[in-house]
Amino acid sequence: SQKSNESTALNSFTQTREGVWECSRCQAVPFSLRAEVSVICCESSPDIFQMSRHQSICKGQRLHLGKAVQAVKGMVQSIPGMTYDIIVHPGFKAIVKVLVGGSDDLVKVFTEGVK
Repeated sequence: SQKSNESTALNSFTQTREGVWECSRCQAVPFSLRAEVSVICCESSPDIFQMSRHQSICKGQRLHLGKAVQAVKGMVQSIPGMTYDIIVHPGFKAIVKVLVGGSDDLVKVFTEGVK
């Protein structure tokens, strides 16, 4: 029900010492790799629509892979000499595999998925 969804959204956001409201389900994930609207800046209670929207796409303690791919694309574009050929090179893939805990799926996301 709508009331149940609103209650869940409201209960998953907590107010920080800085006065912003933050999703407690994904607060340990780096901000740039969370689903949108994980932090809401407001003095009173946050907007239930924004909280519900975030809850519908929140990945909890997992990275939002779409955001992660965008971050990698941004890094590739900002590093002089970095090309797609380097990212899909077996040596680079081996480094990424170590960084992502051996997950072949994540290696594909952060290498071939960047194109």
